Amino acid sequence: MEAVLDDDGRVMLGAFPDPVRWLERLVAVWHDQRAGAVLPDADELFLADMAELVPHLLLAYRDEETDDFRIEFAGGAARRLLSLEPVGELPERCPSGHPLAWLGAGFVRVRRPAVPGMIWMREEERLGLFLPYGAADGRVTMILAGIARWPAGGSDGGKVVPLRPGGGSRGGDG
Repeated sequence: MEAVLDDDGRVMLGAFPDPVRWLERLVAVWHDQRAGAVLPDADELFLADMAELVPHLLLAYRDEETDDFRIEFAGGAARRLLSLEPVGELPERCPSGHPLAWLGAGFVRVRRPAVPGMIWMREEERLGLFLPYGAADGRVTMILAGIARWPAGGSDGGKVVPLRPGGGSRGGDG
């Protein structure tokens, strides 16, 4: 797993195995939409611009009542990898051991108020790239997640692990 990170814990684009190389395109789209801002504006996300990625994506919006993120869209490949229908779920409220609990952990990490940026997390054979979108004040209002099967498989006993040893794995310069 460490092979995809450089010495500073940043994701090395071009280092992904072929089955998950589409994640590089997702990173590039997010950076383009960000255009130098802390976060890309949620209104700038057009899934039609990345139609080939849509089957692997989850889209979650901040729920006004709970302040958690509710999944509003899940592509077919993402649903199959999760082995359940996640639309309508609040992963941050899922108990430990629930199939969506690791998504909740990713949501919590990516929505942190201090300079939000992309987060990479893995749980067993699943790799998640969590991309925050939001308002001009830096508040995260939407999360776009790319979900992939990690070819290396899971050997961590089901733990949710950041991709950088010892804590925060921010990819790129986000």
